[in-house]
Amino acid sequence: MEVTVETTGTMLMGSEIGAALTALEPLGLDAVGLNCATCPDEMSEHPRHLSKQSTVAIACMPNAGLPVLGPDGAHYPLTPTELATAHEQFVRESGLGLVGGRCGLREQTARLCQNGGRRR
Repeated sequence: MEVTVETTGTMLMGSEIGAALTALEPLGLDAVGLNCATCPDEMSEHPRHLSKQSTVAIACMPNAGLPVLGPDGAHYPLTPTELATAHEQFVRESGLGLVGGRCGLREQTARLCQNGGRRR
């Protein structure tokens, strides 16, 4: 199960991330995840908090940065290497067992993450 944390640090209705964990853990889920409303820098505190409080695995699926609108539509500014580096930081600092991406994820990013995971 995944939830979205806004740039404000709360979920859309203003609830804290700890409230989601309290509601979801008793359901017997394999993992609780954070997904795509923000970029890795703005998400970093949330997986760290969840990993300290949770009895289930924590996942994180950030955008490749916040979208920048241009004449050709939305562009996500993080390069595959930058996003893969952020994923490695999530794993190293928060002990996450699952990382991925949403908006702006490129095949190259997924490949870099997969190869990084094999090294561990």
